Amino acid sequence: MAIVALSSTTAIVNAQWQLNGNAGTDTVNNFIGTTDNRSLRVRTNNQVRMHFDRNGRIGIGTTSPQTALDLYSAASATAFGIRSDAGSAFIFMDKQNVTDNSTVSYRTDGVAKWQTGTFANNNFAIKNLVLGNAITCNETNNFVGIGTATPAFLLDVQGSITGNSFYNLNSIVNYVGTSDFRAIYAYSKPADGYGYGVQGTGGWYGGFFTGDGGAYTGSATGVYGYATGSAGIRYGVYGFASNTGGAAWAGYFAGNTYATNMVVNYSTPSAGYALTVGGKIICTEVRVQLTPFPDYVFDKSYNLNTIEEVEQHIQQYHRLPGMPSACEVEEGGMAVGEMQAKIVEKVEEQTLYIIQLNNKIKELEKKIEALERN
Repeated sequence: MAIVALSSTTAIVNAQWQLNGNAGTDTVNNFIGTTDNRSLRVRTNNQVRMHFDRNGRIGIGTTSPQTALDLYSAASATAFGIRSDAGSAFIFMDKQNVTDNSTVSYRTDGVAKWQTGTFANNNFAIKNLVLGNAITCNETNNFVGIGTATPAFLLDVQGSITGNSFYNLNSIVNYVGTSDFRAIYAYSKPADGYGYGVQGTGGWYGGFFTGDGGAYTGSATGVYGYATGSAGIRYGVYGFASNTGGAAWAGYFAGNTYATNMVVNYSTPSAGYALTVGGKIICTEVRVQLTPFPDYVFDKSYNLNTIEEVEQHIQQYHRLPGMPSACEVEEGGMAVGEMQAKIVEKVEEQTLYIIQLNNKIKELEKKIEALERN
């Protein structure tokens, strides 16, 4: 096939196209190509390098282009590259209608699998042509969506869980060592007293955490709560529950529970006490470990008041010796263990008085029997 320059107005009419340049060409009437319904090829080393078919499609590396510009590499090689020795190397796609798409399609054996580019409303997306949008970046606010074409948050992850996958988001730290690396870190503090680090909602668990200590001999914690500040009230762990049709427990602990100072239904812990309860307590058993227990009453060295001394004390103070007054109990309450010990002490003292009285009765009975015999 001959390559010629054609012109009807210039001085090079019917002249041969020069290999060392041409002058006086007319961009309207002079051209390289064909005037009939034929294709055009460019060769180097007698190999076809570029093919222009009769429909205007250009093939590089192929003689049967399927698109306007079709780059093909038969071997495992780079078919298309952009390089720059100075400055930036870039490629751009400019669509003329805002509602149209500007995309790059990725195919396997001629079948489109993936697309990247801008879609409706100029959102950028990586799209799986079978499953839908994989990643979307919203043009107006840079919100990123995974599994959704309309992200409503900075990172919006959505999806239908299938197969054995129980997680929409999975983060694993592969580090092996003794440093406490975090798989996920969340921070939100727009102002003092505001912000949620993590918020979760679930039909069963709002949050599920496992402290897997393995063979570690120290402690492992499933949920660790810590609150700090310089004013107001801070809660390391806060629980709230409501249920219009059943029981509601703000906290449930199926195991040993440790607290250095616990307050129930009350606003302020009582100094010196591990448990403060603002209300009644009901239980099947209370165990108080107290020493010493009042068995010392039965010791021979115990100084037991005479019954006359007890009577005098009652007449003067209106209570048993060693017992608190009514005012003291009403104002300051009473220690159950200490009061129980005092009650046992008084019962044992009463037992001694009963024994003394029984002995006197026996003596009187003997005297009566002697008088009756005489």
